[in-house]
Amino acid sequence: RIDSSPAFNEVIRRNEKLKKMVEDTIINLNIDKMISERLETRSATKDVRDKLHVNEQLKINHIQTGWNLKSKQDREQEEEFTKNLRRDIYIDEAMNIISDMIRMDS
Repeated sequence: RIDSSPAFNEVIRRNEKLKKMVEDTIINLNIDKMISERLETRSATKDVRDKLHVNEQLKINHIQTGWNLKSKQDREQEEEFTKNLRRDIYIDEAMNIISDMIRMDS
């Protein structure tokens, strides 16, 4: 299932690219080229994040704490955190594995 997952394949491809970047110790001193490379990397990362499947069935219950999420910024951060959890390919695959195990027990 992982081999056929576009999201996992993209993660593997990006990890290989990152590994090459880390191993490459030559740094371009041309500021325009360096900025261009960084913007390209950020854009590619955003594209991957935007393409990830959002699991709307994943119900997330936040732990009640003494913190009040009254401010707009707090609520926005909580919504973004929840949205990112629903996009997490590892959580999604863990849920698939658990579902498979439940079906095998039945």
